[in-house]
Amino acid sequence: MLNGRTEHHIFDRRSVIGDRYCEEVLLPHVRLFQGAIGPDFIFMDDNARPHRTLAVEELLESEDITRMDWPAYSPDLNSIEHVWDALGRRIAERLHHPENTQQLKQMLIEEWVLLPQEMLHQLVLSMRRRCGATIACCESFIRKLGRCGNCIHSAYCGCSDLVVRIASMGELYDLDAFDRGQIIDARRMGHSIPEIIRQLGFKRSTVSRVYQEDIDVGHKTSDRANCKRQFALTMRVSKRTVQRSIHRMGVGSRRPTKVPLLNACCRDARLTWAKEHRDWSVEDWKSVSWSDESRLLLLSADGRMSIWRLAN
Repeated sequence: MLNGRTEHHIFDRRSVIGDRYCEEVLLPHVRLFQGAIGPDFIFMDDNARPHRTLAVEELLESEDITRMDWPAYSPDLNSIEHVWDALGRRIAERLHHPENTQQLKQMLIEEWVLLPQEMLHQLVLSMRRRCGATIACCESFIRKLGRCGNCIHSAYCGCSDLVVRIASMGELYDLDAFDRGQIIDARRMGHSIPEIIRQLGFKRSTVSRVYQEDIDVGHKTSDRANCKRQFALTMRVSKRTVQRSIHRMGVGSRRPTKVPLLNACCRDARLTWAKEHRDWSVEDWKSVSWSDESRLLLLSADGRMSIWRLAN
């Protein structure tokens, strides 16, 4: 928050469940912080499953802790995500890297205390700008889609007024760069064509045509040529050389995860939240305590599978 921070709590290896979240976070940290702030205290946490259990709800109600409503799939609105990035960078920049989990825990606690308060202050003050950017993005998307009284999404998302512009049955629909980018990105993230049709509202032929055109005019041929030149079978190269060459071709290591597309309800919730908090003053944000969890690895491998994927 603006004028302070709690202690940095580190979970052990066991899974975080609702009861553990209450015992290790809410009772020893959040409850005491609320007493220091006063009746205007607002607690922010995301929609992770341990945060939404019945035990957590009952504890917050019994302690009279006000929780901020948080839109789903909105890590970009949580300023504490940048704090994790800064904390990880400070650990990586240390002269001596941690050799075991105990050293890693100690370094995290030390670096947490050394994080400049001014950086935390500026991140919280950036919320007005984040809300403005979210509103501009959502409203631009809605203008592209159009509004109508009969929403085609109502059968599965409950939206009553957002309509996706669809091509007429006998005509081909000239897509702009934004629409094309949505289809291509969704396909590259692993979403099936039926999922894209259901979420974005385009015709099957339109989705197939756009993705096929992207494959035809893409840079796959030149990439293969670069691979042949750089990774000839007669050459002996190090693993790091291979990684650098792949990165230069615009391919990065990613988890093979299907990121859910924002449906109409999620976009509407994000837009509503941003409009409600766009005009909050510095005094309003002073009462908000931000929280989040992140995982830092001691070793470079954690057993998860990664794949090579083109940027964007």
